[in-house]
This record gives sequence, structure tokens and C-alpha cells, in this order.
Amino acid sequence: KWLTALDAEQENLRAALDWTNAQQMAEKDLQLAAALGPFWRHRGHYSEGRQRLVAALEHNPEPSLLRAQALLWAGILARSQGEMAEAQPFCTESLALFRRWNDGLGEAQALENLGWTCSNADRAEAIRCFQESLAIYRSQGRTEDSGRLLTTLGQMAREESNLEWAYNYLSEALQFVHSDNDAQGYARILNGLAELASLAGDYEQTAHLLVRSLALLNSGGSRQDLAWIHCGLAENCWHRRAFSEGLTHGAVGAQIFRELGSDRGLLIALHHLGLLWLARILDAAGSRAG
Repeated sequence: KWLTALDAEQENLRAALDWTNAQQMAEKDLQLAAALGPFWRHRGHYSEGRQRLVAALEHNPEPSLLRAQALLWAGILARSQGEMAEAQPFCTESLALFRRWNDGLGEAQALENLGWTCSNADRAEAIRCFQESLAIYRSQGRTEDSGRLLTTLGQMAREESNLEWAYNYLSEALQFVHSDNDAQGYARILNGLAELASLAGDYEQTAHLLVRSLALLNSGGSRQDLAWIHCGLAENCWHRRAFSEGLTHGAVGAQIFRELGSDRGLLIALHHLGLLWLARILDAAGSRAG
């Protein structure tokens, strides 16, 4: 409901931000930009959101809780575009400000985002950030956030080939997240379980889980999450030799990533498309030879 309402009011919101900026209403400008962070993230308006947030932050250099919120969303949007080096300073400063104002929820969110920014370069530090964030979420009784962090830790364990820990994390996450009130969180758990099934060679179960996840995200997921599901299905179709179906999923994923300006996502989608086209050509050549 609210996303649809904000979609309809985008031009008015842009005009309001232009006006508060031009009138040098620095605090109002930052307040509105920070409030729009979740909308920009969900709808994939990463570049626009970052530009608005950075402009507002430049006019509000003084430390404040509002600045911490704006920094958090600037970091999230930069991370969503795969620009971890640019995201990290935003996350680090927001974490310091949330701690200064004893904002536990903000601290947990900043730690979670900071963990993602260093997940490629320093996995041990990323896991430490995720675990510290999870501890805060649990202490505050935030079940959906706890489920998301457990899903993240499951993903990290899977990438380290610790499949038992990955399954344990995801199983625990299921206790916190329910499809009826957190479709996006539930879909992430299904994605994690699908990855484990794929590693075990059960590609039919992988497809089943990913299709369930796609159905959930089609009704309430972000565009980035939808793109990743289509990429996952493209890879799964390659394993199942369903090449035409896989090419469709890969093309959808690539198109969304192009629109989002996500180079990392686009690279992976194009990789899957290349494998599918090659397999399709070789399969056709083998059939003709036979």
C-alpha cells in the first residue's frame, strides 16, 4: 500500500527534496532523504537515493542521530550496487554515531551492513559483525531481524563449505520467520536451503524451493531479490538441462540488474546466460551428430 502511494508521489517527493535543498533547510532535507531510504532500496533507485542522501549529508556535517540514519541508508544503497569500498565509510560513521547515542537498533543495523561491506575482503570480521548484530536483535526480541541474520550466517557457513552449520542456521531461522508476515525473509531462507540442495546434487528440490521463493517475492519482494532468484533459477536450469527456460530466467535477471546499475549482479547473470547458450549449442550439435 505505502510503496504504491510513494510510487505515485515520486515527482512531488523529488520536488520537495529540491526545494528543501535550495532553501537550505538542511535538517528537513536530511530528514526526508533518510525517511525515503527504505523506498529507494526496495524499488531499486540506488543511484538517485545515494545522490540525494550524499547531498543532504554534505549540508549536515554535525553529529546527530538523524545523520546516523542517513549514513546507514547511504551505505545500504552503495552496498546494493556492489560498491563496498564506497559503502564502508558510511557504515563505519553511522555505527559510531548510533553507539554515541545509545541506539541499539541502529547499532545492530549498522553492524549488519558493515559486515556485508567487508564480507569479501575480511570474512572473519564480517562474521564478527553479523554475530554482534544478531546478539542485539535477539536481546531486543526482534524476531524477523534475528531470522535474517541467521540466514546470513547460514550463507557464510555454506560459502565456507560448512554445510552442517549452514543447515543449522537456516533451520533456526525458520523458527523466527513466517511466510505470512515476512515473505522476503522466508524467501531468503528458501534460497539458502535451495543452495544446500544444489550442492547435494538434488536439482529438482532446488528448483522447487526457488520457485516457491519466486512466488513469495513476486508479491512483495525487492527488485534486487527478484533478480537474484531469476539468476538462481537460470543456474538450476543449466543443471537440469532446461536450457530454454534458463535463458528466460537469465535474461530477466540481467535486465533487472542493468536497470538497478548493479555491475556484480549483471556479471553473474551474463555468466549464467553464457553457460546456457553454450550448453544449448553443444546439445543441439550432439543431437545432429547422433
